[in-house]
Amino acid sequence: MQACHRLHPSDSQVRLHTSCNRRPLAVAAFRRRFDCSRKSRRKATPVQCNELNQWGNVDGDESGAGADENSFERDTCGSILRVLTAKATQRVLQQLMELNLTKAHWLQKFCQSHPPLEGDKFIIALLKERPSSNQDRILFSNEFINPAELAHRILAVRKDLAIQTSRMMPGFMERDNLEVQRHHLEKNSYTSGSHNKSSRAPRASHSPHNPNDTSRKRWFTRE
Repeated sequence: MQACHRLHPSDSQVRLHTSCNRRPLAVAAFRRRFDCSRKSRRKATPVQCNELNQWGNVDGDESGAGADENSFERDTCGSILRVLTAKATQRVLQQLMELNLTKAHWLQKFCQSHPPLEGDKFIIALLKERPSSNQDRILFSNEFINPAELAHRILAVRKDLAIQTSRMMPGFMERDNLEVQRHHLEKNSYTSGSHNKSSRAPRASHSPHNPNDTSRKRWFTRE
C-alpha cells in the first residue's frame, strides 16, 4: 500500500507540483515583457546632448582645458558668411533679372542644385563650373555664360555686405537689447494694487448733492 501511494500521489500533491512548475514560467514571462517595455522606452525617448556643451565645445569639462578659444569666432563667422553669401547671390540675381535674363535663369537653375547657404562650398562649385552658351529666349541669340565671372561678382557683393554688417551690428545689438528689456518690463511689471482683483473693480461714482432730497435735509433742520 505504501508503494502504491508513492507511485500514485494524491490530487493535492499533483496540484502543488504543477503550480510550482508554472510559477517560474510566469516570472520569466513577466521579466521578458518588462525588458521589452524598457527597450521600447529607450528607443522612444533618446538621450539628447547638452546644448551648452555642444555650442561651447567644452564636453562637460569645467576646468576649461577642453574649450577651444577660437570656436566662437569660427562658428560666428561661418554662420554670417553663409548668410551673406545667400544675400549676395540674391542681390546679383535681382540685378541680372533687369540686365540679362539668360544669365539670371542660368544662375537660378544652378542655385537649385547648389544652395547658396552652403557659403564657400557654393562659391567653389560655381568657380569649377565650365563656361557654356545658352540661347536667349527673347532675342533668340546665343549668350556666353562664364560662371567664374558670376562667382567673382557674388564675392564682391558679399564683401560690401560684410562691411555694412560690421558698421550696423553694434548699434543694432544695442537697440535690440533695449527693446527686449522694455518688452519684458511692460509684460511683467504692474503698479501697486493692480494684482488685486478687488482694486481693479469699477468704483461707484459719487452723485452731487440734491437740494430737493428731504431725507438728507431733515438732518440739518431744527425742530
